[in-house]
Amino acid sequence: MTENDYVLSLLAIVSGLAITHMIASLYELLSNRREVRLSWLALLAAGYTAYLVLYGWWVTWAGFHARSGTLPFWRFLMPMLSVTCLALAARASLPSFVPEGGLDLAERYSRHGVWIWRALLASAGISMLGVLVRKLSGEAMSDNATPWGLAGLALMLSMLAVLSLTRVRVIHAVLVPMSFGLLVAATLAHPV
Repeated sequence: MTENDYVLSLLAIVSGLAITHMIASLYELLSNRREVRLSWLALLAAGYTAYLVLYGWWVTWAGFHARSGTLPFWRFLMPMLSVTCLALAARASLPSFVPEGGLDLAERYSRHGVWIWRALLASAGISMLGVLVRKLSGEAMSDNATPWGLAGLALMLSMLAVLSLTRVRVIHAVLVPMSFGLLVAATLAHPV
């Protein structure tokens, strides 16, 4: 590792902690939305802050590697937004703590489960938008960009959409294992 790599690693850790805190806070706001009075100004300030954290890290990276201008910021921002949605799904999937009276995971899933699937659907949608923009701009892309194929991708997105729109347990009991099985089958041996 070079001196620049060490500096960038530390900056990435601090930036990552900032973004992690914001993602955890966003999840708390979303999951407790009935008890929260939202303010457009506070949300805009948070968005402004998150954007500056990401852009600051991006500019620093470009400066340290003398690659300024070779990759537009949106090419970094699209995967970052997608990964942020994955982090929201991860945050929603398991509780941060077990309350004194205990915890019923089935009951918790019935309240928070749709947030997992909404975040995963948003992540997939952002990723697809990024791929579409890259293709439309004429960027050469690997044929390995997706293991799904168009029909498989449509099926997975449809299942994510259904899971994100309904809380009916029997639908989740069928679609969650089915979509997980398809995901594993399509990606386990897929080259990247």
